[in-house]
Amino acid sequence: MAADLDLLISALSSDDAYERSVAAEALGNLGPEAEPAVPQLISAAKDADPEVAYLAGQALARVGTPEAQRAVRKVTVPALVKRLRHEDYTERSDAAMSLGELGLLAESAVFDLQKLFLEPMSEPALHAARALRSIGSEKSVRMYKQFAQQWQEVFIEQLLHKDEAVRDFAEFGLKLLDTPEARKALDAMGLDHPSGE
Repeated sequence: MAADLDLLISALSSDDAYERSVAAEALGNLGPEAEPAVPQLISAAKDADPEVAYLAGQALARVGTPEAQRAVRKVTVPALVKRLRHEDYTERSDAAMSLGELGLLAESAVFDLQKLFLEPMSEPALHAARALRSIGSEKSVRMYKQFAQQWQEVFIEQLLHKDEAVRDFAEFGLKLLDTPEARKALDAMGLDHPSGE
């Protein structure tokens, strides 16, 4: 195991971004056993490649030591918050999803996530709502519920829209919101949905 760990730590310094990302993800899969890699993961969390940086941050979150968690809050979360302002909506969506995966470690990002609600009928806004729910703080869950309450009725109505693209987006939105009302509406239309909480 120690030899494998050393190889993964070494791969974090590779010139190839793909190798660095694979190493960071593998270290994350080791969880607390990857604690010896924390200094290298902290460096990798500052990588110029956003995928490497995020996977290193996720690995740090899974290691879970106080030092690793501090690095997630000080390096990974601010980098993802910056991506929330990216001009490309897929970058904004990915950043929101990534923040949600960090749970409470991303609590400082809740107001930045809420800003994505200014583009309410969009994937970034939906992913931001889902991230707020996943972060799980009292404040973030309250924000998620307000967004879900406001938009689920719109999406439920749009399930019957004549335009297929509108119906598809409404289905996508209801699945991401994943409220009891959303699941009920999806059931009524014979559409699959997440299992819920």
